[in-house]
Amino acid sequence: ASEDEEGGQPIDRQKVALDLRGEALMWPHTSVEDEALSTAAQLFISMDLLEDGLNLYHWIQQRTPTHGGAVAYEEVVCASAPKLFDILRNQGNVTRALGIYRSFLDDTRMHACVDPQTRSDAAAAAQAAGLPALAAKWLGQAVAEGVARADAAENLVQLASIYLEEGKVDSAAKTLDYLENLQMERSSLRTDAVRADVLAAQGLYDEAISSYNSAIEASF
Repeated sequence: ASEDEEGGQPIDRQKVALDLRGEALMWPHTSVEDEALSTAAQLFISMDLLEDGLNLYHWIQQRTPTHGGAVAYEEVVCASAPKLFDILRNQGNVTRALGIYRSFLDDTRMHACVDPQTRSDAAAAAQAAGLPALAAKWLGQAVAEGVARADAAENLVQLASIYLEEGKVDSAAKTLDYLENLQMERSSLRTDAVRADVLAAQGLYDEAISSYNSAIEASF
């Protein structure tokens, strides 16, 4: 309102946010604290300080779990956390991106905020960071929520590959069998290559060689 007045001075939103945070600390463990901090967090986010805003929201939730935290928590996290995850991942900050995903989006309340592609991207980031168990969990969720998507077949092949890395050969084979039964459009090269790895792990070397040959033919 001050900015809209004739001759009004622009408001330093960051100072307002810091002042609100200081005011909130005078009302510990109350809804006043929650909402003052929520407003401060939203101001940070409005200035594109997404990580600062989300971390402040995380602090609110941890500090007052019996009251359920700030009223706007789910709405703000739904809008901001997937965006920040993509920004950090695209910048190559895989560890920080995974931290945002695990802190805010790997939660049953947030499933409606995360599309299958984002979940698939999180799985790829987890695998790149050497966390196959997380990658398998998130890929499984992406497959379950987005089987009709064009990338669903690739998710299943990737899931089979992760199972194989973890030594779960039977699970990898069953995942590939499931994919074949779905008769979905998929990459013959990628599928045959992973199938060959599974067959080799099962000791079925003749079948593995045949599958490797099929993968080589598909590459041409």
